[in-house]
Amino acid sequence: MKSLNPDALLNISAIEFYLIRYVRSLTVPLFSYWTPKDIIVLGRTNRRLYNLVKAYFALVWNPRSLLEPFFGERVGEVLDFMKSTGSIVLGPAMVEFFDRQLSRKQSTLDICVERRVARKANELLEKFFYAFVPGGDGTTKFTSAIILGLGFYYPGRRPTGDRVYSARERDAAICRFRKLPRIGRKPDPRVIRIHVVNCTPLEHVLSLHSSGLMNFMTYSHAVSLFPRSTFINRLTFACREERVPSETQFLSHRQWFDVYCRRRAIKIVTISSRKYLGVELGRRFMGDDMSWTIPIDGENGMYAAKHGIPFIGPSFDVLDWTYAATDLNCYLRIGEPRIWRYVASRKFSGY
Repeated sequence: MKSLNPDALLNISAIEFYLIRYVRSLTVPLFSYWTPKDIIVLGRTNRRLYNLVKAYFALVWNPRSLLEPFFGERVGEVLDFMKSTGSIVLGPAMVEFFDRQLSRKQSTLDICVERRVARKANELLEKFFYAFVPGGDGTTKFTSAIILGLGFYYPGRRPTGDRVYSARERDAAICRFRKLPRIGRKPDPRVIRIHVVNCTPLEHVLSLHSSGLMNFMTYSHAVSLFPRSTFINRLTFACREERVPSETQFLSHRQWFDVYCRRRAIKIVTISSRKYLGVELGRRFMGDDMSWTIPIDGENGMYAAKHGIPFIGPSFDVLDWTYAATDLNCYLRIGEPRIWRYVASRKFSGY
């Protein structure tokens, strides 16, 4: 930031001086312990602190920072691919991004694509010199790994309006691509994991094990579906009991998130007789007022932390255990709009 004018020091408090003067060494570590709401309240004090808070959010909640370490200045090509195919970024990087813990040395990125565009994803990664890493199961080709993970037959999309998939149908085949090192250089640590699914990537997000994992980025927005519960109240709610094949793999998202929750003091809530307040329940859509939605270009996270931004994506219903619709050992159920709410009401009415 620009150096302070000596004449302005007469009208500035000591706390303002140190926060503005030592942004990276003091302000960023200090704000990491504050909730976004508290930071926004500080920014309303005066114009100097408003500009400081705006710069902070631009620093820690810049969605392009997720892609730039892997694609450099050609991020636009990747965003164009995501726009044309409906692909999204998900996984550990998105959790750390919204939790303001994303490391500059990030070496792994997860991208979810639909099976019908997997070949295009392979071609895109080859343009950036990423090569498929053979799996421990003996697969040496990307297409073979997809067939092994999802089966030979591709059922295609369900008819419009029919999204009643099982968790196994919405599971992903995970394939690793490693950046090829330059001649005479050390091996490059950057790895991109491609999650290939038979459903749409957004429907895959809704099938994840717990609410804290439901964060993703499209070509235009970074979206967190349960931000208040996860990143403010430090709670994540189990939504599915069924284990799927991808969760048995080494360093799966579920295994990683269990470790992350212990390290970052996030409580995993399974079955409970307690009703938690402030949970994002009800009829939802991606980008509603309960979500945090950060545009890739334009307004930064300071605006998105306060308001939902309309986003085109599947609508869904979030019910807690009081509706008697959840799986065993789960606190929430995420399902089709109105269906499970109707089933629960019929149960309670005695039919």
